[in-house]
Amino acid sequence: MRMAVDLLEQAGALPDGLPLWRYMKLSTLLLLLEGTTFFPSVATLRASDPLEGSLHPEVAWLSSALSKLHGQPAADELDSWLLDNVEEWVRKYQERNKENPDLNTPFFADLYVSQLAKRRAVWCWFASDIESAAMWSVYGHGGVAVGTTMGAMKSVLPSKRRFQISRIRYADRDCSSLDRFNPEATSDAVYIHRPHFVKGREYEHEREVRVATLCHGQEKGATIRGIVADEFIREIVLSPLWPHVEAKAVASFLKKQPWKTPPLIRSSTLLGSLPDEEEIHERLDAFFNDSGETEDNLPILMREL
Repeated sequence: MRMAVDLLEQAGALPDGLPLWRYMKLSTLLLLLEGTTFFPSVATLRASDPLEGSLHPEVAWLSSALSKLHGQPAADELDSWLLDNVEEWVRKYQERNKENPDLNTPFFADLYVSQLAKRRAVWCWFASDIESAAMWSVYGHGGVAVGTTMGAMKSVLPSKRRFQISRIRYADRDCSSLDRFNPEATSDAVYIHRPHFVKGREYEHEREVRVATLCHGQEKGATIRGIVADEFIREIVLSPLWPHVEAKAVASFLKKQPWKTPPLIRSSTLLGSLPDEEEIHERLDAFFNDSGETEDNLPILMREL
């Protein structure tokens, strides 16, 4: 029996027809064609974004939410486990301050968020029906964009794992803002103990939909196998920065894959008609190679290699 794929729609609806894109390196696409992908842990993502997974509500709200999830005994068990996984000097610090709630409560909240980041692996997607110049620049430089839909992505997630999917809740870091994270709001309550689904508003342009699963705390993430590319990939767009000759070669290679249902494979149109200009250059190169023609009247320092 298939394990549940939980949809958290408090931050926005996730209909099956929602178009999704992931901008990636070519090597990542080749791995995906083999049925494998890597979900980095939130802790791993912090290498490039130190604030990843850190936008959580005031510690009193977090502490209260954790104690309510499975009762106070479960919260006490969590605190004990957190202390068992820190260095001796950290335990001594907590022992000295355990009667001071202003220090003790934030202490455990920070430990929880830190340990949670090591045990939540995520797969990040861009929800849009058009290409994004920003996403090409940040994530897909010299690579590809893979297009799918929410329904197709859900259908290929392996049944042996549990997954949660949510749009990212973008919140203002200014606590006085109307767009701040509000633990009292019904729409925000589900994310109190799931900071990996919350980011600052400065990332709103990413329109992120995130798939989360568990990973081992000593690993950099989770390797997910068994993804059937034919049931998943609907379109592959090649980087607008690739020379036309390279793009044609990669497109030809991808089209020769043993697709049961071939996806649309094309070059990005983000930069307009550059492929046409490249074809003109190819014809000129072929003419010069065949005829031996060269440019006349070039200075010697321009002609000699």
